[in-house]
Amino acid sequence: MLASAGVPYLDALDIAKVVANNDTVADIGADLQKEVEAGSALAGAMSRYELFPPMIVQLAAAGEEAGILPEMLSKGVDFLDKDINRTLNALLVKLEPALTVLMGVVVGFILLGVYLPMFDYMSHLK
Repeated sequence: MLASAGVPYLDALDIAKVVANNDTVADIGADLQKEVEAGSALAGAMSRYELFPPMIVQLAAAGEEAGILPEMLSKGVDFLDKDINRTLNALLVKLEPALTVLMGVVVGFILLGVYLPMFDYMSHLK
């Protein structure tokens, strides 16, 4: 996003590692920044880390070759965002029946807690 706004790549990497607020990501950002300063391609530097999905690395390589790196990375981020949303929706669909059963059990225990003392009291009245 910073690169698409006209921020130089090295400055964008520096800002990203500060904003990440994660030591591992900051270390990877610093390594990427050093390798890009040394003249290495960003995609080549990114491929050395498992943090970046292979699709993002390939998009970065294609973007560097075509001169449209910010647009390609933006497309990759959009795809990953949609993929995360699809995964979360699939997880929620699978989780809903389990939560329904759990709520049924909780309501059942509450009802037992209310009605059992009443039944016990009624049995002592006879």
